[in-house]
Amino acid sequence: MRSRFVPWPAWATLGLCLLFGGLSSGCFKQSLPYVPDLAPPATPDGGDVAADLQPAADLPKRPPWRLLSPVPEGSDLRGIAGIAAADYHVITEREVIHRVAGQSVVRWRGSGPSCLHGVAVVGADLIAAGGCGQSGLLVRGSGPGALWAQEVPNLELAGVYARQPDEIYVASPTLGVLRVTGQTLHLERTTVTLGGGPVAVFGLGGEVYAVGNGRILHRLGADRWEVASQSSGDLQVGGWSMGQDLYVVGSSQGKGAVWHRSGDDPAFVKEPLPAGISTGVLSIWGSGPDDVYALADGGVVLRRSAGAWEVDRPPGDDQPGLLSLWGPGDPGALWAVGPAGILRRTPGLGWASERGGALTGARLWGAAAAGPGESYVVGGGGVILHQQEASWQHEGRGLTPAALHGVVALPDGTAYAVGEAGTVLYRQPDGRWVVDRQGLDPALLAVAATPTGEIYAAGEGATLLRRAGGTWQKGPPFLGAAGVPLQVTLRALAALPDGTVVAAGDEGTVLLQSLGGALVLLGHDSQTSLSFTGLTVVRGRHGPEVWGSASGAAALLHLRDGRFTTESSPLADATGIAGSAPDDLYLCGLSGAVMHFDGARWAAETVPTGEALRAIAGGGPATFSAGDQGFLIQRPYP
Repeated sequence: MRSRFVPWPAWATLGLCLLFGGLSSGCFKQSLPYVPDLAPPATPDGGDVAADLQPAADLPKRPPWRLLSPVPEGSDLRGIAGIAAADYHVITEREVIHRVAGQSVVRWRGSGPSCLHGVAVVGADLIAAGGCGQSGLLVRGSGPGALWAQEVPNLELAGVYARQPDEIYVASPTLGVLRVTGQTLHLERTTVTLGGGPVAVFGLGGEVYAVGNGRILHRLGADRWEVASQSSGDLQVGGWSMGQDLYVVGSSQGKGAVWHRSGDDPAFVKEPLPAGISTGVLSIWGSGPDDVYALADGGVVLRRSAGAWEVDRPPGDDQPGLLSLWGPGDPGALWAVGPAGILRRTPGLGWASERGGALTGARLWGAAAAGPGESYVVGGGGVILHQQEASWQHEGRGLTPAALHGVVALPDGTAYAVGEAGTVLYRQPDGRWVVDRQGLDPALLAVAATPTGEIYAAGEGATLLRRAGGTWQKGPPFLGAAGVPLQVTLRALAALPDGTVVAAGDEGTVLLQSLGGALVLLGHDSQTSLSFTGLTVVRGRHGPEVWGSASGAAALLHLRDGRFTTESSPLADATGIAGSAPDDLYLCGLSGAVMHFDGARWAAETVPTGEALRAIAGGGPATFSAGDQGFLIQRPYP
């Protein structure tokens, strides 16, 4: 496709052509078609673009992508159960993993999607339940031997409760509760089905309870059940009990809720929760009446002590999520699993990662490669991740609550990060981050540095800032074709070796400012949905080239030798672009895809399945990409 351009004076055209290397083949040229599986396209003006796009023979071999955050074992943990602090099991979507004495052993792995939901351990016996669609799945075993799987046709399965080895109950969202006795499976006919969605089953002494869509069911015995509580607008997803206390967790009218029944009183009372717990409560566990914990969305853990709930693990954008709680029965000792990996609560020491987990649960917006083995990623809640060699560390924690959208690293070890509310953070040579600018102007979405150390930042409302001599300066508004100031959002910046800065963003906007020169509008169309989302500068055979990713259309920005073109792209939702040369380009997108261009065609990279990707940096064998839920993938550095 082709962009629409706003004309500018002839002197500006001549200046651009001279700036980028001459007039030999004309200042603008026609777009190149995207040809996925054919030879490189020919250029209609007789230029040498086809030769430039031939795959480079000396490109280094590219190692495979690996999931960096969360680590593979921590990326899909769904449930936990055990018999002792050093002997417990966790489940993923398709695996049962035994954790004993700090080591992990995969005891069972499905050959395909298994959709495991719940796990229970009693003595030497283990049972996990799940199943995708309408087909249920039970995974069972006793002692250290192999686990075996049993399909249960036409019966969806979810939570598990093991009262004793020969008395196990599995909640079924479709038909009720399945009782497992030895090799016998018996579907108990509850008075009402549990409704849609996740359900759980748990016990109190000899009593068994099942919870579901607005209902708490009580087993009377001998295949007889009663409705202990029912309320529309409620969703119960778990429960726990000890002594005379019974707790049920879930949501009520869309807000997190904990129901408590104590003693002989049959009523379930909804207890007040701390402020800020606005979404669902997912799991509950405890060691006694005054040491009960509830897990809420966002990785928040609540503790009930002396009859009141308080926050034990606070919320935050920088908090990886958790899904399930379990404890060995010792006061204050607790384990939790989920995208955060395996976290352990130690009395007096609080929460710490025991195994795996995400670096952060925040959405990651920006990435920059500072050199081999050194990189930065920034995101929601002021998150800054810094990689040196093989280790990633948090930096600048708590400095700002603003989401950070862009980052640039300088050769001297300093760096700048920009984000909401005009926020700019600066990394000093000693590694400490400080607030350089905050609370001014709209959000800043991109930042770039020239070789001479000038810093540029761009963002909403056509904001373009320049930092020189220790201060930030805002340039005059730039005008569109009708002389009206543009208010588009600028989403990407790039600086060329000669100090020229290119900015791009919504409505197909492309701006260029040469060192010490005037700002020139290269492209803008208020009617287009094309938005340039990222820019990268690569070393071409005839000098530097600028490439840009785009969303809203399958297009790429290409600026070379003073010629600005839009070329076809394999992604219409691209969020970032990076590379080392015109025949080594990467695109990432909201679909989670990563595409690579080798000079002849685009090809999909094999990457770990994950969340939407919003930033990519590096090139060749050293490339990484980041996105939602703290998802970070990387090619290992050689």
